[in-house]
Amino acid sequence: RSSDLTCNFYLQPEDDITIGVWHTLPSAMWKSAQEKDQTWYEETLGLNHPVILYLHGNAGTRGGDHRVQLYKVLSSLGYHVITFDYRGWGDSTGTASEGGMTFDALFVFDWLKARSADNPVYVWGHSLGTGVATNLVRRLCERETPQIGR
Repeated sequence: RSSDLTCNFYLQPEDDITIGVWHTLPSAMWKSAQEKDQTWYEETLGLNHPVILYLHGNAGTRGGDHRVQLYKVLSSLGYHVITFDYRGWGDSTGTASEGGMTFDALFVFDWLKARSADNPVYVWGHSLGTGVATNLVRRLCERETPQIGR
């Protein structure tokens, strides 16, 4: 855990791939978050706060200073922020590829939707992440489940 507002954990979108994920809480939940574990963080996704799935750009990792500052702003505005390093980036295993990045984003989105109840989930892509976001939303539309914002 990098702070009492952010929980670091790992998901496994495929048998041989592990991706590093951060969940930053809305800042209003700071006092409740003291010394809590990953399960507690996951359960908070079902509470009454919107969620942003942030897909970062090419330079660096989910922990870049400019990104952390954005997470703090979004947290102060009442959002949960879920962000991860694509396979081949940061502490995620595997080799980077467009298909792999799209698969990882779809996996995290599905993981998130399974825990966020009826709270809105917004996809935010930056730089390279805009391409990943576009591919993710296209895949969701192909599944006939355009759930963005729901």
